Amino acid sequence: MQPRACDSAIAAAAGGKNLPLPATQAAAVHASGLPRMPDGTGLACFSSTMRTAPKFRRATLIPRFALAFAALALMPLLAAAQGVSNPQDTAQLEALAKSEAALQFPKLTERQRFLVGPIEAGLQHEKCSRPIRPVVASPQHMKDRVLIELRCQDPKPWHIYVPVRIVGTSPVAVAAHAIISGTAIKASDLKTEEHDISELPLGFLDDPSIAIGLTAARPIAGGAYLTNQQLVAAKAVQRGQSVT
Repeated sequence: MQPRACDSAIAAAAGGKNLPLPATQAAAVHASGLPRMPDGTGLACFSSTMRTAPKFRRATLIPRFALAFAALALMPLLAAAQGVSNPQDTAQLEALAKSEAALQFPKLTERQRFLVGPIEAGLQHEKCSRPIRPVVASPQHMKDRVLIELRCQDPKPWHIYVPVRIVGTSPVAVAAHAIISGTAIKASDLKTEEHDISELPLGFLDDPSIAIGLTAARPIAGGAYLTNQQLVAAKAVQRGQSVT
């Protein structure tokens, strides 16, 4: 097997690909009695390359093959680490962090709530057989947020950090349906919803009655938040209107 072909075979093996040898070379490897990798290369490829390579290249080839075989040896361990047979429930972790955070702050008002996480979706741990212990990661926290450490004291312990913060909510006027530009706003055109203030645009209307009687300055999509930039005062006299 030529050095370049052997290099590509080792690279393919390290990447998890199956690159079989030609029939004649496979027969030679079998006859030699040398160990073979699952893809048919392995030490036979190494021996072939070392025999055909010039002496000045052998010193550089040995580390390259050593790294390739090391990668192959670690692949089963990496595959096992990627999958967790019995993962810990993320919702339970969020609930524990929220309960511990509630002990660190005064009682929330009806316009406040806790926002937990996010907990990384790819961050999985085996389900803890013992009660998970929530601990405040640092006693010094801001007035609206805290970092909670969740500890599992199993024989194979693990821990994660979960951020928790307080967010304020506000009522906001929302378009009940699409509103055409130039339309005078009526009560039936609006509905009231509760949303986090951090999600709301500048100039949002927290009281739908403010918009009633005003005119849409531009088209407004159904479900969109109403803002003062979208509305103008109604014209005193409309075209075709009878006046005294």
